[in-house]
Amino acid sequence: MVGGSAPTPPHVLAAVRELNRLELVTETLRAALEALAAAAPAWLQAVAPDQWYERYGQRARDWRLPKAEAARAALAVTVGADGFGLLEAVYATETPGWLRQVPAVQTLRPTWILQQYYRGEDGLRWRGKGELPPGALAIGSPTTPRPSARSMPMWANQTNASAMASPDPVTTPTTPMAAGGA
Repeated sequence: MVGGSAPTPPHVLAAVRELNRLELVTETLRAALEALAAAAPAWLQAVAPDQWYERYGQRARDWRLPKAEAARAALAVTVGADGFGLLEAVYATETPGWLRQVPAVQTLRPTWILQQYYRGEDGLRWRGKGELPPGALAIGSPTTPRPSARSMPMWANQTNASAMASPDPVTTPTTPMAAGGA
């Protein structure tokens, strides 16, 4: 092509989007871990497996994300399982309720709802292209404010609550809209 550059092939753009999503979830989990380490170090040390210190001790952009699609999917499931594990620990009845109010935890929960889901015996799944929320609901970074409460739970409730026999307080939103009100 004379005087310009060729357009980026769609498969390259798709791979870049996947890497961005993977970096987003990894950084969101890392931010929550850092915030909890500052707010409740003894609690976090009691619940965090040793692998988390190695896996989330540095920024995602400082280590090489996998190039192969299968390796990226495997890492996404690992990070997803770790995030759900942290959310389950934070939302456990014996955990002090104020930990749920830590802003980074407040960002972690909707990020996990929007990027992955857990379906009983099928296990954890990274959302595919056709399963992602509309762009207006997307969370772009671990420090981005949450999407509006009126829009996110309605979409998330339709995809998550129908997948579970009994609602899980970690992954099922409970708002007036999700319950059919407002």
